[in-house]
Amino acid sequence: MECNKDLCKSIVDRGHEIGNHTYNHCKLKEMPKEDAEREIMQAQELLFQITGQNNKLFRFPYSSCNRKLLRLIHQKGMASIGWTIDTRDWEGIGAEQIYGMVINDRKVEAGSIVLMHTTGQHTVEALDRIIPALKAEGYELVKVSDLFRSTSVYKRFI
Repeated sequence: MECNKDLCKSIVDRGHEIGNHTYNHCKLKEMPKEDAEREIMQAQELLFQITGQNNKLFRFPYSSCNRKLLRLIHQKGMASIGWTIDTRDWEGIGAEQIYGMVINDRKVEAGSIVLMHTTGQHTVEALDRIIPALKAEGYELVKVSDLFRSTSVYKRFI
């Protein structure tokens, strides 16, 4: 994240949301609680420095979480975000395969959260096709916080 400060700022300045994903993208479950908390809070502080916003969203790297970690996230005032569709773009697959994971496999439904990565080699290319296809099917793409405003369990975080 340190090396992507300008990108993070640009994303937020364009009206998008950024969530905490830890400082070093580690498997928190495998760490002592104090180290896991340091990972989370170091990223939280950096996000605040970059964006000037108090971040409310958190996604566990590798889905590496347990009840203690979920409690910690909630105590820190954040909502844990999962996903419903993994495009597997992190594997280096092509744009057509990424597109297929979202559109052809028919996993998308109202409220879906699609997992994609800024490091995916063909992610942007796939998005250039996915977004128009979803809109043509009548879907509206919204921020996670907007999606969660309609879900009572998350309202206190957003």
